Amino acid sequence: MRHILTLLALSMSTYALADEAAVRAAVAKLAPAAKIDSIKPAPMADWSEVALGTRIVYVSNDGVHLMNGSLYAAAEQKDLTEASQSALRASTIKKLPDIAKISFSPAKPDSRVTVFTAIDCGFCRELHKHMDGYHERGIAVDYVVIPRHPPGTPMDIATRQLYCETDAQNAFAAALENRIKDKATCEGKGYDAGAAMAQTLGIQSTPTVVFSDGSLGAGFLTPEQMAERVAAAR
Repeated sequence: MRHILTLLALSMSTYALADEAAVRAAVAKLAPAAKIDSIKPAPMADWSEVALGTRIVYVSNDGVHLMNGSLYAAAEQKDLTEASQSALRASTIKKLPDIAKISFSPAKPDSRVTVFTAIDCGFCRELHKHMDGYHERGIAVDYVVIPRHPPGTPMDIATRQLYCETDAQNAFAAALENRIKDKATCEGKGYDAGAAMAQTLGIQSTPTVVFSDGSLGAGFLTPEQMAERVAAAR
C-alpha cells in the first residue's frame, strides 16, 4: 500500500510540473480547430495525455513537443493509447439518441453492439444475413446507418428515408436488397444524429462495430467472432 501511495505521489508531483497553458498552446498551433476535453498525466514521465474528443495525443509538459500515435506498454504488449480512446468511445456512444438506431434484438438480449453500417456495403449485407446467429447468442444489434454518398444523391436520400419508415427494420432489409425509396420526403433527424456520432468517433468505414468497452471491430464478424468480442468487452 505504501508503495502505491509513493507512486501516486510521484505521479502527482510530475504532473504538477506541467504547464497547462503551454500544453494547450501546443495543441492550438498544430490543430487550431481541435477542442480539448481533458488533460491528464500520460503513462510516461513529463508528458500529458490530451483528449480531443475520442482522439488522444501526447504533449510534453513544457509544451515543446506533441506526439500523435500509439503508445505501448512493452512488457504487457498493450496499446495504452487505444485503451484510453476505447474508454472515451464507450462514454461517447452512450450519448447516441435512440432515433439514430435501427435495432434488431432477440427476445431477451444479453448484450448489445452498435454497428455503423450502410445499405450499399457488401460486408454490411453479409453481416445482416447472420442476424439470427447473433440473436441465438443473445446479441442485439443497434444499426446506425451513415452516409456514403454526397447529400442529395439518390442513395443518400434513400438512406435518409429509412428513418421515416414506420417499419424501419423491414425497410432496412429491403434497402440491403436494392429495393430503395429515393424520394426526398424525410427530414431524417436520426440519420443526421448517426452521421454526427460517426464523425465524433472518427468512423468512416462500414461495417464498424462498437462494443460496450468502446473497442472497435472492423468489417464482417461471424456470430462466433462477435460473441467472442462481446465477452472480451465485458
